[in-house]
Amino acid sequence: MTPPIRTRPDGTKYPLRGSGGGKGTTAIVAGGLALAMWAAGGGTGGVTLGGSGTTAGSMSTVDAATVRSIGKNLPKARRDIKHGNPRRAWKRLGLRLGRRVTDNALECVTATYGQVRNLLVHRSCRDLRRFQFPVEYGGGTISVLVSRVRMRSVSGARSFRDLIDEHGSGDIRPVLPTVRFSGYHYDSKRRRTTVFLAETESRDGNVPKQVLDPTAKAAVTLASSAR
Repeated sequence: MTPPIRTRPDGTKYPLRGSGGGKGTTAIVAGGLALAMWAAGGGTGGVTLGGSGTTAGSMSTVDAATVRSIGKNLPKARRDIKHGNPRRAWKRLGLRLGRRVTDNALECVTATYGQVRNLLVHRSCRDLRRFQFPVEYGGGTISVLVSRVRMRSVSGARSFRDLIDEHGSGDIRPVLPTVRFSGYHYDSKRRRTTVFLAETESRDGNVPKQVLDPTAKAAVTLASSAR
């Protein structure tokens, strides 16, 4: 689905990211333990996730089955997360969870860029935690980046989410710089002062956007469901 186009004052155009296929709502996690359990896939050592790609080709039978599995089983996967079983949650969605790398940033500006960074200079966050990991299925491997940003006020969290949801406004840097996230396969959630964000990219260009988009939605939903 092509994102809507907006025009800047200078006449240049840019796509607007929104919930479910571009940059969108949230949950508070006490500390970072629950989110770490959600993303747990083995150690936090150096894991190499391959390049990126934005593929909009037609879906294969395997792709279509994975999309159906995500849509059908996401509520059950959320329950798995609440019970502390992330591997079962992803498996229920038809995806195999790989090892993850994490990063905790108390200075949020160092992990962001663009207008997003400028906003955090003036409205500092409490902390920013990032998780990056692959999920695999029969059609390929997907690189996933999930971020939890805890702001100091509800208005700050709302402003942060409104801005980062807009494509071209800047972003959160990936944990591993070898992966470039376009922001076109994205979702976000907010609850009170906490914002969760998820982005996905095809590791080798074989995964179509029809799979990348719901995978981003699943990632942010599972992250925000962790207790």
